[in-house]
Amino acid sequence: MDTTRRNLIFGMLATSSALAVTTPGVKQALSQITDIVNPAMPAAGYAYAQGNTTKKSVLITGCSSGIGRATALVFARSGYQTIASIRNLQTKNARAASELRSIAKNENLDLHVVEIDITSDQSVREGIQAAAKINGNRFDVVINNAGIMLPLPVELLPATAWQMTFDTNVMGASRIGREVLPYMRIQQDGLIVQITSGAGRVVFPLLGSYCANKFALEAMSDAMRYELAPFGVDVVVVQPDDTKTRLFANARNYLQQTLKAMSSSVPGY
Repeated sequence: MDTTRRNLIFGMLATSSALAVTTPGVKQALSQITDIVNPAMPAAGYAYAQGNTTKKSVLITGCSSGIGRATALVFARSGYQTIASIRNLQTKNARAASELRSIAKNENLDLHVVEIDITSDQSVREGIQAAAKINGNRFDVVINNAGIMLPLPVELLPATAWQMTFDTNVMGASRIGREVLPYMRIQQDGLIVQITSGAGRVVFPLLGSYCANKFALEAMSDAMRYELAPFGVDVVVVQPDDTKTRLFANARNYLQQTLKAMSSSVPGY
């Protein structure tokens, strides 16, 4: 491995520690999300054309921590029927799921936890089917929040890293859309909220894959907005500022795993 690339990798290891810097809380992001959803869905109680009155249903991905978890609690406490999706319910996120269920029980909230891994077609399909049994096939709001970050110079990003981030940050939202949109078209109503980032408009060094993912997600969302307007379905994007969530801690883990794999398996690195 040449000295330049060696120094670059060591520099990235140092950068991974810097990602622990404290950033703003989730209040600003929550404000952006609720400012969009509440005017569109102004009341928890809602009389549908069929004459039924029921709560509006909100499905949120990536609810094990951070913005997803906080958003789920805000909407549940505001009277919405809230379905919080989390991956790995039986393993690393079992505690997070248990905490949400305990809060729901203690506060008598209409809050439910379902398992969805947005990188899996089957998991998304099964998770949406489970959600449909809870909300009576009515998806009023879907918030695509789950996402990951892998900070590395574009030069050093292996194809597997590009695939991993794109599969989560872009295709994950696409998978959710494919499963919920048939319900929304039947309803002739619905709102999809895509949690993107300022990195979906402005490029930052070391975040080439993350910015590319977010640019792609915003482009996809713009196309969907045109395509779904005739069916009464709207698609909006929310661009939270840097927020103190597990995104950065997870980014450090992804970075360390990627660098370890690169140093052991790629000639010249």
